[in-house]
Amino acid sequence: MFSLIAALVLGFQHAFEFDHLAGLTSFANSSPYSTLRSALKWVAGHTTIIFLAAIAVFLFAPKAPLSTSSLDVVVGIVLIALAANKLRHSFASSTSTTSATFHAGKLGLLHGLSGTGAFVALAFAAASSAMDLVLFSALFGIGLALGAVVAALLLFAPFSAPLRSRARELNIGYAIFTALVGVTLLV
Repeated sequence: MFSLIAALVLGFQHAFEFDHLAGLTSFANSSPYSTLRSALKWVAGHTTIIFLAAIAVFLFAPKAPLSTSSLDVVVGIVLIALAANKLRHSFASSTSTTSATFHAGKLGLLHGLSGTGAFVALAFAAASSAMDLVLFSALFGIGLALGAVVAALLLFAPFSAPLRSRARELNIGYAIFTALVGVTLLV
């Protein structure tokens, strides 16, 4: 029972890691609904891939370690590209982030791949059966979704009425943060 509660808490905490916040900043804009919808699409992609990877490893190769360092580099490159896209939109006449929003689920899938090895190791430590693994993964995903919603709302908050006139500066700041996190994943 403790491991299931831990899965929920760890999922929530996982949403606040720097690379996840960097990914979520790509979707933050002046629309709370768009920001939340994109965050939930991102979480759905992220959770789907770690859930499928955990099940696959459990069924086919329970002793095989997963190496994801090369995927971290890919995520770093994608974060830098998202930062460039956010900067481009910041200097355009429109503040739309439609392209990043549209691809949120796909970006979540990619991001989920980069951390799958650590998740699977954690899930295996907590799970003694396939059902435990499914429950652990599901609760981790629910915690991640709750954390991403909170993070998305916090990232959206600066775009609310008092600071809406500073949207361009906020987008530039978010883009710089995203790019810096992307660079750290390349190193």
